[in-house]
Amino acid sequence: MVRHGRGWPCHVTACASCHNPHKSTVNQDSADGKHTNAVKSCNECHTDQGFNDGMVSLHASFECTTCHMPEVVKNATSRVTRAGVTFGDEMTHVMNIDLFSDKSQLTDDGKFMNPMLKDAWACGECHAPGSKLQSLSDNYGGKIHKAK
Repeated sequence: MVRHGRGWPCHVTACASCHNPHKSTVNQDSADGKHTNAVKSCNECHTDQGFNDGMVSLHASFECTTCHMPEVVKNATSRVTRAGVTFGDEMTHVMNIDLFSDKSQLTDDGKFMNPMLKDAWACGECHAPGSKLQSLSDNYGGKIHKAK
């Protein structure tokens, strides 16, 4: 599990690209308790990120952040998902997913995260690690989103 503040190769130019610097980062500015600091939704910049046929009914109801910013950073608590994957209590800001990388998710010493999410964390909210990779490769060319 990655500790807070480690491994942040985010592709945006600054925090303010997505977050309002004048709002709380602990959601106290939100009546519903949800993260309202994002000044842009993902789709404002990523307008053409449709799912491959067959993936739509399964994944279209998810927020982009479910897979691209899972709660894998641990500040205080951790939990085990229904797929048996240990998640943390804060979203990662490593948004790139590479399901077929030969690199491990963490560096050998476990202190830093490599600059991509592998299937255990990108898909681990619902799927056991490795359980869908062969089907994804065989049926969709290894991609969940349509090619641009």
